Amino acid sequence: MNAHPRPWTPEVPAPALELAFVGSVVPSVLGWTTHAFSPAANRFQLSLLEFLSRRAAMNVRAFSLRPLAAWPGDPVVLYRGDRALLDDTGVQARLVPYLNVRGAKEASLAAAMFADLAGWARASGGRRPRALLVYNLFSPVGLPVLAAARAWRVPAVALVADLPFDYALRRARGVLERMDVRAQLAALRRFDGLVVLSPHVAQDYAPGVPWIRMEGGVHPDDAGDPPRGGALPGVAGRPVMYSGLLNEMNGIPLLLEAFARLQGPEWRLWLYGGGPLAGAVRRAAEKDARIVYHPWEQVPAETVRQRQREACVLVNPRPSSHRANRYSFPSKLLEYLVSGTPVVSTAPPGVPDEYHPHLELLREETPEGLAAAIRRAAARPEAERAARGARAREWVLREKNWDRQAQRIGEFIRRVTRPRLLNGGDPPERG
Repeated sequence: MNAHPRPWTPEVPAPALELAFVGSVVPSVLGWTTHAFSPAANRFQLSLLEFLSRRAAMNVRAFSLRPLAAWPGDPVVLYRGDRALLDDTGVQARLVPYLNVRGAKEASLAAAMFADLAGWARASGGRRPRALLVYNLFSPVGLPVLAAARAWRVPAVALVADLPFDYALRRARGVLERMDVRAQLAALRRFDGLVVLSPHVAQDYAPGVPWIRMEGGVHPDDAGDPPRGGALPGVAGRPVMYSGLLNEMNGIPLLLEAFARLQGPEWRLWLYGGGPLAGAVRRAAEKDARIVYHPWEQVPAETVRQRQREACVLVNPRPSSHRANRYSFPSKLLEYLVSGTPVVSTAPPGVPDEYHPHLELLREETPEGLAAAIRRAAARPEAERAARGARAREWVLREKNWDRQAQRIGEFIRRVTRPRLLNGGDPPERG
């Protein structure tokens, strides 16, 4: 018989919680039609909503900004709004209308979002607990959430995946961006709780606000079969792979310079993604036939995951010195580790120490240092590579699956709706 340290009492199911989720999530097929779509952010939000609604006893309604580049970036001047089912989550979303012209876009979006949240707050009033959860704090989204929360006395929690430290902050556009930076940082202190991908967000900008760290999760559909080990048929040479946003924050210049130092026809560089540095990547591929670039809108996610399993080394070259990398977590690390392929990575402040044993860490963040780390990872005996990959895969599937992560967030939101004092972990009750 199992001994219980305390008298056992049966679990009483928590009452369903009415949750209004505010973010930038859309059905996947709709996202690829615009220039402002982030596949990683959309996938994050879809997975979170799926498991909150199915595993955490929550009735979830989504109110979402459809990501559009301000006209003329996307040829839409007036977005009239819509209603949509978010893939297989079971969650219905209201895509709010707005005028897609810079300046007017922010004001019209904020007004439409507040009106929809006000309608939800009035309709959901009653005996059931309720809460607001917002994904990131882009001001035309975050400020209406705070206004509705205060007006109708609804607890509000912010999930902070990114802080706006990658803005250019130049010319007239920079004025609006600087205003948004200040508003987002000031808003952090006004939420009832924070879910952060990096604890530095709460520690540096919202001391005293309850928080938990949750850097993302692995969806069971993305796990695939266990790695087979050994050389894969049809894969020639030593392919090094990066998948994700192509920008300076993610270390693309460092990666391109490092690969140029890997001499020999056996090396390959597979790049899957899109973003501001896509042009630089194309030019590098034109000069070096060993570099193959695939824009991510042209490649299904399943194909990218398969290529991660076929690569010799996966690379996360985010520079630790970039300010934004103190306050974010590279979600690609989760999918990299699931693949079972060796991962070479920098160690920016936003990556927790618990990941380090599963990575080939780059301590010298220079082109020479990255090239040397790639060579080391590729040169390990196949049996050692397979064993390390299997351990990393087992760990991330066990500790970072979305079922577990959503339950943690659900529990945190419920605690925030009660008079508790949390501090990043197991909270004491208020005295």
